[in-house]
Amino acid sequence: MIIFIVDDILKIIYKKRVIKYKLKDIIVKGRIVNKSSFMEEFMKIQKKEKIKLKFLGENIEVIKDSFYLVSDLAFIENIFLELGFNKVIFKDIKDYYEDKYSIIELNNSYMVVNDLFLDLDYFKDIVAILDYLKDYIKKDLIFWGLNKNIPKIKLKNKNVYYYENYESYLEDEILKYR
Repeated sequence: MIIFIVDDILKIIYKKRVIKYKLKDIIVKGRIVNKSSFMEEFMKIQKKEKIKLKFLGENIEVIKDSFYLVSDLAFIENIFLELGFNKVIFKDIKDYYEDKYSIIELNNSYMVVNDLFLDLDYFKDIVAILDYLKDYIKKDLIFWGLNKNIPKIKLKNKNVYYYENYESYLEDEILKYR
């Protein structure tokens, strides 16, 4: 089982299926903010989706977004250990990218540029902030994420691309290699 969090959505990859649940006020801007509610919802999802775990527990893989801090990882690990998993294995999200590009994760509430987390409540003009960060990013940019405006983004002096499957890019890549 592989878990990753985007915006306020929990995505679970289990037996070649992608299971998505919006957990408003439990997951906020890519982070779990309510531990007990998350654990309760996760157990409900397991039951509803018929996710069967081994009697003595098993390992779980969690996709580690590039903006996560050590404290975020410890918090996530603690949650899944309490839920009965033997081990939490963190997979770096960058393993699913090509290094020659600046990969921009653009969701509805936040954007990640390299390892920089930008809250879209404060940074509303995406083009202006990317122009400001022009020395921090490469000439070729590739966008992915849940934001529906991704195909409309244009920048001066940068080559802007987006994955055709930009909304499901990460889960498609994970499924490809499972």
